[in-house]
Amino acid sequence: MKKSLRNLFLSSMILATVFAAVSCNKSEGTTESQNSNKKVEWSDKVLEKTPFTKGVNFTLWFEAWNPGVPNLRLYDKSDFENVKSLGCDVIRLPIHFDMFVEDKETGKIKDIIFEYLDKACDWAEELGIYLIIDDHSFNGVSKYPVYTVVEEHLLKTWPQIAEHFKNRSDYIIYEILNEPQIGQSEWYLTQLKTLKAIRQIDREHTVVVTGADWGSIAALTTMVPYQDKNLIYTYHFYDPYRFTHQSASWADLPTACLENIPFPYDAERMPALRGQAKKLENEMTNSYPRSGTVEALRETMKKVADFGAKNNVPLWCGEMGVHNVAAPEADRNYWYKAVNEILTEFNIPYCVWGLNGSFGLYNKGSQEIFPNDLNVELVKGLGMNVPEMKEITEGARSKYVIYDDFGGRGITFNSWMCKSTSFDYSEDKAEGSLCIKWSDSEQYGAIAADLTQVDFTPVADLADKSNAVFSFSVKFTDPSQGFQIRFVDNDGGSETSRPWRLSYDVKASNQPLNEWKTYSVPVNQMIDTGAWSNRFNQWYESEGKFSWNYVNQLEIACEFGNFTGDVFIDDIKLELTGK
Repeated sequence: MKKSLRNLFLSSMILATVFAAVSCNKSEGTTESQNSNKKVEWSDKVLEKTPFTKGVNFTLWFEAWNPGVPNLRLYDKSDFENVKSLGCDVIRLPIHFDMFVEDKETGKIKDIIFEYLDKACDWAEELGIYLIIDDHSFNGVSKYPVYTVVEEHLLKTWPQIAEHFKNRSDYIIYEILNEPQIGQSEWYLTQLKTLKAIRQIDREHTVVVTGADWGSIAALTTMVPYQDKNLIYTYHFYDPYRFTHQSASWADLPTACLENIPFPYDAERMPALRGQAKKLENEMTNSYPRSGTVEALRETMKKVADFGAKNNVPLWCGEMGVHNVAAPEADRNYWYKAVNEILTEFNIPYCVWGLNGSFGLYNKGSQEIFPNDLNVELVKGLGMNVPEMKEITEGARSKYVIYDDFGGRGITFNSWMCKSTSFDYSEDKAEGSLCIKWSDSEQYGAIAADLTQVDFTPVADLADKSNAVFSFSVKFTDPSQGFQIRFVDNDGGSETSRPWRLSYDVKASNQPLNEWKTYSVPVNQMIDTGAWSNRFNQWYESEGKFSWNYVNQLEIACEFGNFTGDVFIDDIKLELTGK
């Protein structure tokens, strides 16, 4: 059979399966849900249009790439108020439920996740903001699971969510799964089963559904709508991909090597392609002159609008944006404005992928202080309000909490080159409820706290750095253990920047094993130890250039050789005791 005929045959089979499922639902009116004799009825509500207009994703808050608990203090009510002041009326909340399971057999989600989700719901309802609970599971996994594993996860997870939130207001909305990566026919039926499971418990709340193929437009527009009329149909939009994802480390290697690609296409501004990016020369020469235009974006978006109009279903662009690392700033701002105008034309609401971060609304390299660090042109282009700038009072902070049960507000943690790291270890701690447990690290493995949202200007302004005291507690369990704890700057993020380090060495040989010890180190006793540049793949000896004005990371690094066993760390703080 020729390939084209074979593809036509397979497509027909998929559509037949889908239509059979839909026809069955229509003829019966109710269906039997898996593992239950209870009849399923769809929502009594008919959602005629999407009830919100524009918003953002709150990334990293409920995201974790290893089992455990993320920094649940990353956002608070003030962030909801900030979003409201921008004129936004919706927040999408990506949640890695697959990482927050405390019982694999039942799939039970940890109680603390629901505890903090309740806080988010309270703030959203109080402020009149829609909050979309998005199951963002399987994000970043090395190999996406087969559909049976995905289905098992969803049928264990969503009954818990529906039961917990069924009495909440209409401001709370459910999104079944982010960017499914299983076959279209399998995903259609898996999503249907999950929707039935939700409706057995909750017939009131609106549910977001999507197509397969990473929530693509192509997959969505070939879907047959479900019988339930209280649904929103979502997709993600990152066209043209070579522009929006240039220099993104997680993209394919040629795209990750692209930089300074303009939008819209401009032959005079197209850069010479180097390294792996040269593999894209044919595409960038022959295809990008067409795909890299506003007209191409509009044509693609019209397909979604036509799907919505034909089937009379509400639509929503759940993610959109441009990675800011190598995209020209003016072009990036123009893209957001152009996409907003197209979405407005077709009356499709949106959420930008991130209030913060490389796809977010802040100026590149800033501390992301609201509203002063907002990219004003980008915000205006999105049709959002530009809040009045605030006077930042010098020396307003006196205590910086980096870790105390969770990371401090706006701080995220990760780790590398170790057997495991838990940021919510509860069986042993210096005080409070939780601590960090770090196990079997290779040399140069590390724990790192992202401090880009923390303003260290008050520390920089101290005339006497002995009045800034850095404290932390540690417990070693093996004499081989030790680490260097250090603040790392970015020297303002310039092209010639070096990430200078201000360091303090801690070794098991200097304290009893299996006992907690608290260190209180005046900042003036920490040492500038040089810089390692990933950009230039080079070590630089100290030049005394470390600056508190540009601090963006705290690292706890296995600097002195591999260690075995567990190291426990708690109560990481920086306190200003005087001026």
